Amino acid sequence: MRKYTEDEVADELKELMDDRTTVQGQKAKIVSVSTVEMECVVKLLSNDLEITGVNLKGHTVNPDNSINQNGFILVPKVDSIVLINLIEDTKKSRWHAGDYYITMYSEIEEVLFKQNDKEVLKIDKDGNFSLMNKDNDSVLKVESGGNVTFHKGENKGLIKIDSLVAKLNALEQKVNDLITDYKGHNHLHPQGPTTAFVTPSVITDLTETQVNDLENDKIKH
Repeated sequence: MRKYTEDEVADELKELMDDRTTVQGQKAKIVSVSTVEMECVVKLLSNDLEITGVNLKGHTVNPDNSINQNGFILVPKVDSIVLINLIEDTKKSRWHAGDYYITMYSEIEEVLFKQNDKEVLKIDKDGNFSLMNKDNDSVLKVESGGNVTFHKGENKGLIKIDSLVAKLNALEQKVNDLITDYKGHNHLHPQGPTTAFVTPSVITDLTETQVNDLENDKIKH
């Protein structure tokens, strides 16, 4: 194994230090945001310098130079404070705006998750939650007020299981009362010159509906 002299080690360290990348974060205020371009405009707190093209995430450009909108994206709120850093470069520091990206946030306007350039999940600043399928149709929507909608809500609201069972039990009890009353009567049936009693047909009582007869306990509300 080769042994390096002190001068050679010093030269290697000097070259390494000369090529180092400046990674110190800078505080800035959000001026505007574009989720189409996946970038924002910020103003540095230290000197009011305005920087355009700050990336919302570390990788925003595809090999064909198209905008990469896929992945998990935090969208900062306008006028909020963020921390921006330079994207690493192994040779030299690059100070033009396209190399900056946001590393920390103080306030979030919305959270996005995109796959194949389509929005899959969205959470806005009010806490409203939306989940979409590959055709961009709503699968699940949860509003901050507590409303929950599956598949656009075309089948209306979910059943209130206790109320339904109570109504069914009331109907079943009414039918059972009629059956009991029917069984307690002697039914006359005319047969020519004489009238005979006829034994009524055997009718069984209804079994009352139970909650577990109807409930899917995997989904609750």
